Amino acid sequence: MAEYVGISVVSYLEFLAFDGLSDSDRACFAGFCERIEIVPLAHKDRELIDLILDLRSRHRLKLPDAIIGATAISRNALLITNDSHFANIKSLAVQGC
Repeated sequence: MAEYVGISVVSYLEFLAFDGLSDSDRACFAGFCERIEIVPLAHKDRELIDLILDLRSRHRLKLPDAIIGATAISRNALLITNDSHFANIKSLAVQGC
């Protein structure tokens, strides 16, 4: 059992913006989101902002991916993803699905 489960607000928005999402999918996702942390992005969170900018510049990530990666790093969390470009970031614990 996981000690922590959370998603970046970017992942949250990406899921909800998915074309063809059914009402059943939305309801299932809403139930999931009630049990986890949706990590916000606030300009006052300098540590997270600095991590985002560092990942974007050093690893040439697109901004949404930099936000997702930095969110995982800031929470000392394992990032579960199919995006292979995260595997080259040594400060990020990644598991493919």
